[in-house]
Amino acid sequence: MTAVLPTVLFECSLHGHISNKLKAKLLDRLIGICGTHPIPIFEHEIGFIPTIQTTEGPHRNEDVLLRLKSPIEEDDLTKRQWTLCQLGHPETRTGRTVTVRPVLYSKISVGDALKFMTVLGYSYTFEYAKKGIIFTYRDILKISITQIFKLEVQHDVSKLTPNIFGLNDFITDSMNLYVFSANNGKSADHQSSPDSIWLFFLCGGYTIINK
Repeated sequence: MTAVLPTVLFECSLHGHISNKLKAKLLDRLIGICGTHPIPIFEHEIGFIPTIQTTEGPHRNEDVLLRLKSPIEEDDLTKRQWTLCQLGHPETRTGRTVTVRPVLYSKISVGDALKFMTVLGYSYTFEYAKKGIIFTYRDILKISITQIFKLEVQHDVSKLTPNIFGLNDFITDSMNLYVFSANNGKSADHQSSPDSIWLFFLCGGYTIINK
């Protein structure tokens, strides 16, 4: 098993959802704002928890939860390009309208990623597939419009059923690509500033749900 050294970032994000009837208007607006057409995405994400968890109580929140994710380019899990992810707890700050949390990403270049998780002492807990499109705005933000699907059979992405909002609604996610410090308010402020792309969402009457 070979893994690339992890990239440590802070992720600044804002989430929401839109109905299918508003999707076309949103796409037109994003193409105009971003100046580019979107890229399709189809991803598989698997969550893991420590096989031996901390005794139930407040300290269990300190257990490190991990995820594996990969683009779905073929059904054979061992031939995919997996990335190991650790998503930290969101950081609180009075008046902040976005979510900021530390994240670590490490690509697994060689070997069986699922067996690697077992060796690390982790067990499977959930999984889902995400399908949709992604825009990039000024090389600062990435904006995705996706639907979440449940897997009817564990690890089998050929049998998917709609999850959460069903086929008539989409999840929107605006995420800052590079926030290197939790105290760096510039990126968070940029994302919620008047010229932010999310102001266009609000002015357009789209529903925004902050975490």
